Amino acid sequence: LPPQWQAMRDECAQMHPDYQYMLWTDAESRNFLVEHYPWFVAVFDAYPYPIQRADAIRYFVLYHYGGIYMDLDVGCRRPCDPLLRFEVVLPKTIPVGVSNDVMLAAKGHPFMDYLIHNLVAFNHRYVTHYPTVMFSTGPMFVSSSYQLYANVHNQSMPSTSWAPSAGFSGVRILSKALYGKNAALSEVPDAFFRHFYGSSWHAKDASSLIFLRDHGPVFLVLGACLVLYG
Repeated sequence: LPPQWQAMRDECAQMHPDYQYMLWTDAESRNFLVEHYPWFVAVFDAYPYPIQRADAIRYFVLYHYGGIYMDLDVGCRRPCDPLLRFEVVLPKTIPVGVSNDVMLAAKGHPFMDYLIHNLVAFNHRYVTHYPTVMFSTGPMFVSSSYQLYANVHNQSMPSTSWAPSAGFSGVRILSKALYGKNAALSEVPDAFFRHFYGSSWHAKDASSLIFLRDHGPVFLVLGACLVLYG
């Protein structure tokens, strides 16, 4: 484990002494797929970027074993036990959709089954590195799959006196206040997770796309002014 993340791993382990911790290497991931999901090995091997394999294996592991997945640059602020009541938990991210750096799922959940099979359908190259990863295996892939899944299946319902367990079924979205990302610690005192923003997989094109996301409206206004007054 990289030294800069060892302390975070140790902190989480101390908060969860009854949990089994598993660190998945590239070799272990492929061996796992060969043994349990051989139909996906060819797709896994053909991914052009290592992060796509890191993305994909988390969905298979959660489907196969259930549990909590966390990226190496995510730490714990408090025990995650309260979240285990829910069948699937996906964290809300900005500007839209859900993230995949933290995910919780019950073993064999239909949503995770849907997700691993969608990997084949979404396996396309989208011009450059960043959109290819985001839309084929990353957060936008999960967000799109969730929307498609939710359109077919009933949305999760709250608990009631006659159905007390209903509030824990289905796919639940973890709020920013409990997820804790893109916020100062003082703004999210109840968050379960710490975020150290490794972003080790981002390529140069990510900076351009993020810049356009943040400043695109300015360029639209400038362009309109040039058309009107140029």
